[in-house]
Amino acid sequence: MTVYSQLQAIDLKLLYFVNQRMASPFFDATMPTVTGSLMWIVLGVVVVTVARLKLRTNQVLLFALLVAVCAGIADGLSFQVFKYLFSRPRPCYTFEDLRIIVGCGGTWGFPSSHATNSMAMAVFTCLVFRKWWTTIGFAVVLLVSFSRVYLGVHYPSDVLGGIALGAAVAAIVYFSIKRRQKLQFLIDPDVITGRNAASDTSIQKIQTLRTMYEPMA
Repeated sequence: MTVYSQLQAIDLKLLYFVNQRMASPFFDATMPTVTGSLMWIVLGVVVVTVARLKLRTNQVLLFALLVAVCAGIADGLSFQVFKYLFSRPRPCYTFEDLRIIVGCGGTWGFPSSHATNSMAMAVFTCLVFRKWWTTIGFAVVLLVSFSRVYLGVHYPSDVLGGIALGAAVAAIVYFSIKRRQKLQFLIDPDVITGRNAASDTSIQKIQTLRTMYEPMA
């Protein structure tokens, strides 16, 4: 048996373990919601809310736009390029004994667009702020990825491929902006949170106080 065949066998065993051995009424009820549009609405609300708390008001829309750009590029590459390039059928079209709770979706499954898009947003947010609370995004990625395998619409390797692609897209977008000096302010947390402005104000106040007290010395 070749290494590729062994990896395929492991992939299939993990799929059946999650899809059948982990089956429960709770997961049957919640995973369709997690994988559906409601999860994306919740994720968008979380991103904008966190941005609103950490960014200046005039930067919220800009940050949301950059996150949307990452997700858009990731989705385009995943759905329009790599799915057709690899042409790997979803497991729900191949194995009739899988538990299919929701519709199977499009024919091709590698990589998972859900995993790709959510990972792109999570990684970009993490790269910009580099704070502990950005790890919440990765929890969402894992939950969405798990739901895709549990519902039988993706192999575990599909979501792993999507996670890798999403991380790569976010990194490329982030560092492409960072290399251009005129655009660096877009991803500089000190600028977008206004900390630099606050520092400048403090320095001005100190200089004013020194000017006032120097004649008295």
